Amino acid sequence: WDAPIFSGFVLFKEILGDNLGKSLYVLLILTLTFMLAQIAMWLLGVTSSNMQTDQGWGRGDGTGPEYDFLAGPVFAVMSIISTLPVGYIVDKRWIGRETFLSISCFTWSASTVLTGYSEQYWQIIIFRMVSAMSTATAQPLCASIVSDFFPSKILTSAMAIFNFGIYIGFSIAY
Repeated sequence: WDAPIFSGFVLFKEILGDNLGKSLYVLLILTLTFMLAQIAMWLLGVTSSNMQTDQGWGRGDGTGPEYDFLAGPVFAVMSIISTLPVGYIVDKRWIGRETFLSISCFTWSASTVLTGYSEQYWQIIIFRMVSAMSTATAQPLCASIVSDFFPSKILTSAMAIFNFGIYIGFSIAY
């Protein structure tokens, strides 16, 4: 029981006391939400060759400039553009974090599904932009909520657990 992982959970219990169950539940839900965002981000890499073949764009092998445009600039630029307004909107309390995160999760899920039903390249570009804008909200909103449930003494450990969502989501997508 001297292993760091076990002593870390003992510390969680000591610090959180009666709030341990609720805090871990919130952490689990947010980690799963972040995992879903990662799946939405990375799923294009798995499905691109089939989309190229079915829709007649690109090389048909999942690579090429059309794929690079979708995976790079389309996603990155829209993510960057949307991240700061999210922080500003939530900091001004125009909408609650939980509500905003729920709307974002619904939006990126719908965008991911609609990408599967797209028939033309320009539709994929639009859905990819929507997906980028909505998944960009996941990290700042989730991190903010996690900080409400975990005091600074164990916040870094809680965030480390939360970030499992990146690796689990990436692994599921591929």
